[in-house]
Amino acid sequence: MDTETIIRAFVEQYNRDGSDVYALYGETVDWLEMPSGRRGGRRELFDALKQVRDYFTDMKLEILSLIASGPHAVLESNWTARNKADDTQIAARIIWFFRIEEGKIVKEHDYSVMPQG
Repeated sequence: MDTETIIRAFVEQYNRDGSDVYALYGETVDWLEMPSGRRGGRRELFDALKQVRDYFTDMKLEILSLIASGPHAVLESNWTARNKADDTQIAARIIWFFRIEEGKIVKEHDYSVMPQG
């Protein structure tokens, strides 16, 4: 699969409740989440993904733009979810930077901004 196809598969898997996006990642991952500052490798990323699913349901990514060149991709997305505690809808704009090696995601740096107002 080419880089764009892998990122589109990531979004498709992410949008399925309880889906397994983990298979799309390599054994070694460089992960950074901003503005929280969380970072690490594969284990830390997977722990964060599991944690967010403990608090939210109906998580969806909407592709606003996707640029892929060689092993690199930039995804601009709208993220929405429902808070399990009080059933409120939340949203964020997320920009993702990916690197693909041997058909797997090996770098994910994401930057999110919550809407004001």
